Amino acid sequence: MRKFLKAPTALLLSAAMILSGTPIFMAEEDIPAIVDSGAGVQEAETINEDIPVIMDSGPGDQAMVANNDPTKIPYAVEGGNIYFNSETGEIVESDYSVTKAIIPSIISGKSVIGIGYEAFMFRNLLTSIEIPDSVISIENGAFEYCDNLVNIKISNNVTSIGDDAFKDCSSLTSIEIPNSVTNIGNSAFSGCNSLTNVEIPNSVTSIGNDAFEECSSLTSVKIPNSVTSIGERVFKSCDSLTSIEIPNSITSIGDSAFDNCSSLSSIEIPNSVTSIGRSAFEACSSFYK
Repeated sequence: MRKFLKAPTALLLSAAMILSGTPIFMAEEDIPAIVDSGAGVQEAETINEDIPVIMDSGPGDQAMVANNDPTKIPYAVEGGNIYFNSETGEIVESDYSVTKAIIPSIISGKSVIGIGYEAFMFRNLLTSIEIPDSVISIENGAFEYCDNLVNIKISNNVTSIGDDAFKDCSSLTSIEIPNSVTNIGNSAFSGCNSLTNVEIPNSVTSIGNDAFEECSSLTSVKIPNSVTSIGERVFKSCDSLTSIEIPNSITSIGDSAFDNCSSLSSIEIPNSVTSIGRSAFEACSSFYK
């Protein structure tokens, strides 16, 4: 087994051997190579098989991560880059400086099929985004806490909007959910307190818990016949909600589904509903005026 000495130790040992008249023999493969690319923390690497190299990681380390990963491809948009994983087909990350992103359907010859987990989370400078028709899924937390996001165009082929996908996008005033969507995840639009109206298409069969909770500017909602249940807290604290249509397809209304909808003055519950959860209409104060 070969053993290697750190550079300072090797130099001291060499000096001692020269003074004592001891001959020095060092194989080329055992010579430590030192490379300094600037100030910073030094790290040991290896050239060829066994030659340790000390390199400066430098301040540009994080920016180089994407460049050194052949599957993570940068794509320039307004304000910075988005990053595409060529193996999964997803946009997986974005620079915090990005202000507007028009995502293409193809990057480096590969189709863009998804917006990945938390890809734009906390991108507070992002105001507008366009998602191409090649995209079929928006993953959990994809745009969570993008509190300056005003405009978004969703692909006509998206089938699933993940949990927390647009949670706390507090500047989002409207969103068009395409007819291709079948599932709206838990808390998908929770805390979008500038959202004034939303139309849920007939393609949607499942609306997750807390999906529109605390959408305090939401005034009206129409639930399609394709939905069979209203989950827990789906419209809780939507205190500007004045009307909602519940179709005959609904069989259950979950706990706190309309809790604290203080502007909701009336609601018609169809005969199809067989179960109403606890506190489903609690604090709907306009019921009693």
